[in-house]
Amino acid sequence: MRMPPLQINTIEIPVSKLKRAIDWYQSALGYNCEWSDEKHALLANEAEVNADSSAVRLLLVETLETVRLGFFGSSSGVQHGVIDFKAPDLEALHAHISTLGTAVDELRPPSLSWAPRGFGFLDSEGNRLAAFSYAVDR
Repeated sequence: MRMPPLQINTIEIPVSKLKRAIDWYQSALGYNCEWSDEKHALLANEAEVNADSSAVRLLLVETLETVRLGFFGSSSGVQHGVIDFKAPDLEALHAHISTLGTAVDELRPPSLSWAPRGFGFLDSEGNRLAAFSYAVDR
C-alpha cells in the first residue's frame, strides 16, 4: 500500500488565555482570526492565504495544562521553538516583537555554517517560537 501525500494544514498551540493570545498573534505576527469559539481560535496570515489557499494556519487551544512548546537541543544546548517563521526583514521583526513585552533573544549571527540568522522569542502564553532569514534566500 502506497502512502498518500500529506500536507501540514494546522499547527495547534496551547494557550492559557485565548483572547490575550489572539491579540498577541495579531499584533506580533500579523495573523488574523478566521474563526473562534470560547476555547479555540483559528488564525491565518492573510498574505500567505492569498498567495496559497493551502497555507498553514494556527489553532490556539485554551488549556489548563502548563506545558508549553519548546525544547533544548541535546548536542548544542540551544533552545528551540517548534515553529520557525521566515522573515524577509529580520531586523524589523526583531525590533517589533521586542516592543511587545515578551521575552526576545538577541539577534545574532548563526552558530553553525548551515544555519540561518535568527532569534527566538516567547508568545504571550510562554510558547517558544523563532524567526529566521538566510543571507541568500533559499
